Amino acid sequence: MNIGYARVSSYGQSLAVQIHKLHQQHCSEIFEEKVSALSQRRPEQENANCIITAYKLSIPVIEKETPIDMKDFPTECPYTFEQIIDNNFYPEKLS
Repeated sequence: MNIGYARVSSYGQSLAVQIHKLHQQHCSEIFEEKVSALSQRRPEQENANCIITAYKLSIPVIEKETPIDMKDFPTECPYTFEQIIDNNFYPEKLS
């Protein structure tokens, strides 16, 4: 999953150009928000950063605690944000 983040600072602005460019970069998961540049909190940016950070931090743990050959392990998270936060989602073996 390639993750993208698009933000505009006012409700009069459009996210369309940024989203189009992120799609061109093959982002399958795009977090978007309209939030002031002065705002200290950007929830969608935090969500995107959480997924990226958690996945990268999990790799050494997986390597240490499982028999998975890391050359076969995906370098990017293969699941969508909705799947990750869904308590009922249980991934099948990746092909």
